[in-house]
Amino acid sequence: MPSALYVANCTMQDHLFIYHLAEARRESMVTIPAGQQRRIAGVQSPIDVDSIVEHHSRYGLRSVVEVGKAVGQVPLIYSLDKPISATRIVEQMNLNQRVLNRQGEEFRRAAAIQTHDWVEKKVQDMRLPGEVDEVEMAVVEEDRGKNASDEVRPVSDSTRVSRRFNPSEVTTQPQPFRRTRQRQRARA
Repeated sequence: MPSALYVANCTMQDHLFIYHLAEARRESMVTIPAGQQRRIAGVQSPIDVDSIVEHHSRYGLRSVVEVGKAVGQVPLIYSLDKPISATRIVEQMNLNQRVLNRQGEEFRRAAAIQTHDWVEKKVQDMRLPGEVDEVEMAVVEEDRGKNASDEVRPVSDSTRVSRRFNPSEVTTQPQPFRRTRQRQRARA
């Protein structure tokens, strides 16, 4: 009894789905547009289905019954013998977008910490007077109106660094790192 395998793309970009059938000598491929599904051509047996599902599960392929239960992003979902409902595809796309938004927030937080540490190190390396007083990162999400999806909002980041400076710390003597560099040039 031939099995039908439907695969839905729950990402925001097209997906090139490459698969290998037991009876075929080479791979087959089908492009699955964002938010759509395709019936995988040539699937003739449960062995083909198992092979395809096992291979692509490494890359996030999950059964349609797992929609809403999986942790993390699920880029592809599949169903056997019947098409996947549009409701399930949209539900998984919305879940994926929330996961990506959370990851983006975490990445921006980590970037703020790394930026602060980098600026502190550069100030110390340059032996500039004063110290970093504040590193401020701003994240702005654009509001696109009532009809726009709440799941996808353009984001822009900016960073501002302020330094505390005490004029009494300024010396008129050359900084040690400059003499070191001059000596290194003289040796060369």
